[in-house]
Amino acid sequence: MKKKGFTLVELLATITILGVIMIIAVPSYNRYIENARKKKCDADKMAIIDAGKAYITQKIYKNETLRTEIKVGDLNLDKSFEKYGEITLKYDSTNYIYYIEDNNAFNDICK
Repeated sequence: MKKKGFTLVELLATITILGVIMIIAVPSYNRYIENARKKKCDADKMAIIDAGKAYITQKIYKNETLRTEIKVGDLNLDKSFEKYGEITLKYDSTNYIYYIEDNNAFNDICK
């Protein structure tokens, strides 16, 4: 009469293999998530700067004066940018661009 089922050695081997896979997979997954967050922050930063360019274009087209500082919240961006609302963009009149004044504040929010 044959018994059906797994032996203790087979179960231990399976658990060991799964443990090794987890040791390899979890750090890789965490790096993947961290890289995705960094790329999203970079994309958000570029979108904010592009919105600053659009703001300049709109103000020049309407012959309105440009402010030397604007808040990201004033740029009428998507709701996903609300967390950046207090970040200040400074106007560089020689290059006609807005730039993020404090990258550290931006990066703190972005984490």
